[in-house]
Amino acid sequence: MKARLITILLAALSSVMCFSQTYSTIYTKGGKAIEVIIRPEMSKEEIQQYDEQCRKTFSKATMLSSSSTTYNCHSYTWNLSDGGKTKCWINPITALGRPNIDNYWTNDYYSETTEANAKKIFYYESDHTAIVSETVPGMYESKWGAMPLMRHSPSFGPYLNMDKRKYYNHTDSGSGEKPNVTVQYGVIQCSNGNGEIGVNIAADYYADMPTQAYTSMSCYIETSKGDDAVEKGYAIINEKTGNSVNVTFSRAGIYEMLLRFYNQSNQLVGEFTYEPIVTE
Repeated sequence: MKARLITILLAALSSVMCFSQTYSTIYTKGGKAIEVIIRPEMSKEEIQQYDEQCRKTFSKATMLSSSSTTYNCHSYTWNLSDGGKTKCWINPITALGRPNIDNYWTNDYYSETTEANAKKIFYYESDHTAIVSETVPGMYESKWGAMPLMRHSPSFGPYLNMDKRKYYNHTDSGSGEKPNVTVQYGVIQCSNGNGEIGVNIAADYYADMPTQAYTSMSCYIETSKGDDAVEKGYAIINEKTGNSVNVTFSRAGIYEMLLRFYNQSNQLVGEFTYEPIVTE
């Protein structure tokens, strides 16, 4: 009953600032976009109230930082604890229903591992994540919704099904830490010129990215509404070659094209953008 009551409280707190929130974007270590929500803080009185409630209800856990509506468990685990500077709220899926936190471990910097080797923990039936404590062996640290940042045993907390967990860490085939890299930014060039292009006309879109600087490239094309143009069938990627893609647009409109380049350690090393204007 205690866990259920606190879970209800956490859900209520998570929507306290919903009318003044704004959406933004941060990126994984591999350069994937993560939709985030920027929320204002609650009052000092509310913070004190929820801190005290948490201390009383969960005396077996240790409070590390006070309650806050500005960030949640996913933001602490995947963003702030890795040195991120943006305090934000991260939901498991985007406002459009697309996977969001999965981007952190799907063909990115982190991958699934064993409990013994874990650095990050995903409670897959609880919409909760945590990190392994670096100071107290056998303990986890996680932000409980808008409640405090807590240190706790793996199965202790306000959520149901906390015994159902997946474990993640970064596995590097090389030795030592990854070096810092400089990301190159620029504008995508079009073989048809950088003006308008007609429907059903194939063209090459390429970036001035040195071949030796990257090992893989990803292409993203969105409509002016933020929809995936490839998924919708409005843009067809005919071919990917080196630093270029050959694309045909089947529908008129204004699009956003993004080419991202990664090195062999899956670090982002280049990002190029372009706004194709497609006419009938």
